[in-house]
Amino acid sequence: MLEVIRILGLLRQQGWRPLRTIQFVSWDASEYNFIGSTEHVEANLEALRADAVAYLNVGVGVSGDTFRATGSPALGVALLRALDRVSDPFKNASLKEIWEQTSSKLGALGSDGDYAAFQDIAGCASLDIGFTGPAFPRHSCYDTFEWMQKFGDPTGAYHRMLAEVWVLIILELSQNPIIPLDLKTYSFAVKEYLTDLQTLAERKGSQSEGPRALNFAGIWEAANLFEHNANEFHAWEDWWFGQVIGRGGFENRVLQHARMDWNERVSQFDSNLLDLPVDKQDKDENHGVCSPVLLSRNHY
Repeated sequence: MLEVIRILGLLRQQGWRPLRTIQFVSWDASEYNFIGSTEHVEANLEALRADAVAYLNVGVGVSGDTFRATGSPALGVALLRALDRVSDPFKNASLKEIWEQTSSKLGALGSDGDYAAFQDIAGCASLDIGFTGPAFPRHSCYDTFEWMQKFGDPTGAYHRMLAEVWVLIILELSQNPIIPLDLKTYSFAVKEYLTDLQTLAERKGSQSEGPRALNFAGIWEAANLFEHNANEFHAWEDWWFGQVIGRGGFENRVLQHARMDWNERVSQFDSNLLDLPVDKQDKDENHGVCSPVLLSRNHY
């Protein structure tokens, strides 16, 4: 994380300024039910739901040579853009090429990381990344710099690659006029989740008719509607790029306000999936992000 901060500091010295705030946080008390990150979310819940865009978590950075990622499907496109720009010097291919060759997918988040409070309480699109391997002496006296220098990452190459991926994702989320959260990818993931759920239910003996019937028709109808609406929603994004970027980058005030509204809506999506109390829903709150990176919606 210090290397990521150093890189962004150098960019700032050269005149670069992000469109959105970036915050770095290191958590305490992880092994005690993630007290550090959870207390932070609970203490700043209103602000996180209102302003945060995405949370990037790195718990175990490098313990092998295989890149892994779990997170909100909305962050899948930003992740692939970053992986496409980082090369593995030992495999002579980009991380995206390796990702696709091994049929890797963005996994679903569980509850065993500091991202849990951000995703599940604040409703903030979260991503957990790192390099993993077959063996890692975590939670033991062998989890030392010596182990890392001899076995984990002797050349430091995978730490460098992780820092590059981390920085590139931050840049994707903090400097693009349109926030790169992709709801089309989200809709595809929801259909995959639903297929897995239906398969599991059938394997466990659910029936299509009778007292034990489990009807998925309504859920599939909602998933299909989500896919349709997501495609329609992102069609405006394509139109905006044609109107603004395709014409030299000029954006009039009408388009600016439309873009800001679009960003507001897409960044609130994960928060709106939460079962919030009625009074919270009426306030039209959003969600947040903090830890290894907090990106909030500053209006520009």
